Amino acid sequence: MTFPAMTCPLHIFEPKYRLMMRRCIETNSRRFGMCVPLDRECNTYVDYGTVLFISSLEYTPDGRSLVTTVGERRFRVIERSTRDGYAVARIQFLSDEVDPDQESLDALQVEVYEHCNKWLQALPLFTRLMILQAMTTCVPNINDPPTSHDGPLWVWWFVNAMPVTVRSKLEFLQCTSLRERLRLLKEILPLPS
Repeated sequence: MTFPAMTCPLHIFEPKYRLMMRRCIETNSRRFGMCVPLDRECNTYVDYGTVLFISSLEYTPDGRSLVTTVGERRFRVIERSTRDGYAVARIQFLSDEVDPDQESLDALQVEVYEHCNKWLQALPLFTRLMILQAMTTCVPNINDPPTSHDGPLWVWWFVNAMPVTVRSKLEFLQCTSLRERLRLLKEILPLPS
């Protein structure tokens, strides 16, 4: 699972996905959707995902590929089918709702951002360094401009870094309320006592 604005490295080795990658490059779209699988054997997956942009692709001599992608936008699956063994879908992009109380939302953002940074700093040094290394980007600043449809980048960074189940992270992906995502983030990242 990945999120808007987050880097996602992939190792593509299955023939059906090698074909999909080739088509993404040949058609010059360089984009595909990623959803969490429910059952790999049946090629079923959850109803929400993220469109990924292929920023680099390196083929190995045996035809596999090492791909670096960046999350662009969240979506909901409207209709699904298969093409040459891999899943395809008609999707609807998600956008955050406009919050009627921007002033209290801004205050909540500052509160949750500070909470998240305290959580990160409270982790053992080795754990914190492993998270920072795995994330490939430093912690975004609260003043960074938000993504156009998916809210602040820093929220997605912390959601990506959280040590929680995929099911919990899926709640964030499908949520279209920044206020609700902030509430969930603060609830899931408790500070040590």
